[in-house]
Amino acid sequence: MLCFASRCLRCGIARETSMSNRAPNRQVNARSVVGFIADRWTRWRHQHELEEFARTYPDEAGRVARDMQMETASLIETAACGSGAVSLLRSRAKHCGIDLDELGRTRADIARDLIRCCAICRSKAQCSRDLRLQPRNQIWTTYCPNSETFSAVSPDRAAGR
Repeated sequence: MLCFASRCLRCGIARETSMSNRAPNRQVNARSVVGFIADRWTRWRHQHELEEFARTYPDEAGRVARDMQMETASLIETAACGSGAVSLLRSRAKHCGIDLDELGRTRADIARDLIRCCAICRSKAQCSRDLRLQPRNQIWTTYCPNSETFSAVSPDRAAGR
């Protein structure tokens, strides 16, 4: 995890030496690196707190996992990712014409799987960038673990379009 931040920091330093007159970019770059590290630290801390809960109260953790129809390890991994994944999922679902709340009421198993896959996805940064810069571009289907599920439950597909 830190390797990525170190590479970014090295990149920023390299840009500093070659573009010394662009101080605002260095500042934004440093903030991005600090934000990235802070986010990773928070996720790591939450995951370890959840793992501690599962070790201390294995029966309770097992009950929660069964209620969610997940394994305890998957529940911990999903919960440790925070709410950012759900925000991305909601945005992506909206662009696909899918009401995630309605899907949760009618097909809870599918909604739960979408959330789990999105939470553990390693392409959140790319997804966020694509949603922000080019939300209609279908490039996301090449890296999104939920692309086939979105396609299967899409209202366009159900309507035969």
